[in-house]
Amino acid sequence: MSSAKEAILSATETLLWDKGYSATSPKMIMRESGVGQGSLYHHFEGKPDLAAQTLAIVLERKLHRLRDSIFATDTEPQDQIHTYLNRPQKKINGCQMGRMAYDAEAMQIDELRGSLIEYFDTLHELLFSCLKSLEHFKSKSDEENHNTAWAIIANVQGAFLLARAYQKPEFYHNAITGLWDLLFGRKEA
Repeated sequence: MSSAKEAILSATETLLWDKGYSATSPKMIMRESGVGQGSLYHHFEGKPDLAAQTLAIVLERKLHRLRDSIFATDTEPQDQIHTYLNRPQKKINGCQMGRMAYDAEAMQIDELRGSLIEYFDTLHELLFSCLKSLEHFKSKSDEENHNTAWAIIANVQGAFLLARAYQKPEFYHNAITGLWDLLFGRKEA
């Protein structure tokens, strides 16, 4: 990959998370990346293509981290869930994938929406796999465990939203502690 293309993708990623898809313009991307219009349109068909390629790279990185680090098969399922809930990141900034889903213009682009769906479906399957192997959840039906996995994802996204709205990371922690208590009983998350 050329250095200009890498600079454009890097600048786009930064701007997408800072400003959102709708508020990010090609002009801003050119300024942030230091490349000209000719270089931008040599590598990308336009803003939707650029955002889709950027999100595809982010998706690959995030899925790799989920599968090979957070949900590594050599750790106990409850520990995997704990690691997912407490992974280090800026709580006030929220989840990159979740924030993209809030952008109405971005959700009109099939490739962007498809990447988000792939991320959340993969995360759901990893959480479901953990739940169904835990003693407390073995007596529950697959449907109940699927619903619980979706509830975990929704709670995490909501926890990010609270932390962002209040500009206080502890709101994320409070929501996650409450979720943990509901799932596993009183234990610090």
